Amino acid sequence: MILPKDPEHGKPTHSWRKKTRFCTGLQEHLQYLITELETLKSFRSLQQIWDWIKGEVKLFVKSFQQEDLNWRKQQLKRLQSKRNRILRQQKNRNLTFPELINVEIQIASFQQSIAEIEILKAGKFWREHREKSAGFLKRITKTREGQREITSLLDPLTNTQSTQLPQIKAIAKELGVEQQEALMAPILLEEIVFESRRSPKSSNPGSDGLPYEILHFIVTFQPLQSLIHEIYQDALMHSKFPDSWNTSIMSLLPKKGDLTDIRNYRPSSLANTDCKIFTRILNHRMMSISSTLNLQQPKLSAMLMMRSFSFKIDKASCD
Repeated sequence: MILPKDPEHGKPTHSWRKKTRFCTGLQEHLQYLITELETLKSFRSLQQIWDWIKGEVKLFVKSFQQEDLNWRKQQLKRLQSKRNRILRQQKNRNLTFPELINVEIQIASFQQSIAEIEILKAGKFWREHREKSAGFLKRITKTREGQREITSLLDPLTNTQSTQLPQIKAIAKELGVEQQEALMAPILLEEIVFESRRSPKSSNPGSDGLPYEILHFIVTFQPLQSLIHEIYQDALMHSKFPDSWNTSIMSLLPKKGDLTDIRNYRPSSLANTDCKIFTRILNHRMMSISSTLNLQQPKLSAMLMMRSFSFKIDKASCD
């Protein structure tokens, strides 16, 4: 989803929430969707309703974007015509020169904003974050691999390095009852709102096309909060997930060398932002618990909880 400049002032803005016209329109659209909920609840699950709401919001945002882009093109065409009239004037050129400079500045601003939108639509957003460097891709890949796998742990008692899985598990210890209960505690609405607010605004959305800022707007829309809260509770306690959470966009980013060789590409998977908020909540809980395991690598110790945590989720879903 593209965040264009403010059409009312022609100034860049990185937040949809700063666009009064957009926020007002989205709020009215959400209010209209509320009137359809009671009918939908009779033959759809909450997860299906949530996916329907996201789809309707996506259609609204696309319509708003197209209207905004058309406005920019019209303004650009008007300014270009004005510039041509000034250049054709034979008299009083010294008086019209300052006006010409101002028009040129406005034309450049509109051309830049339209070009940025077209670049984003072309799928080149990742280049804006310095990910065109092969060295950068290699470093980030190694970092992510180190966060996902535990190859060895230092035993705090013997001060020896352990590489065998049974030894690593013994070092990590089993989770206590209080720790398991902390992991499986009901998700609070405040947690959902907090994670949607603190998430990076420049992050790419998933298949539903909704960035964090728009999702935060929906999450803080009071008439929908009880439904959203129940969606996340069902996901944690009963393993009931919206279908959109099982869908991600896989893209290949070129690294270096022969680009006809698939090994010279880095895969990047984009999950939907509402799904990532769920994983952020779980990750925050696991990181809090991992600090109590007395390990040399607390970030990695969180991964050792996944078996126990998955078991608890599976058990809850069976119940």
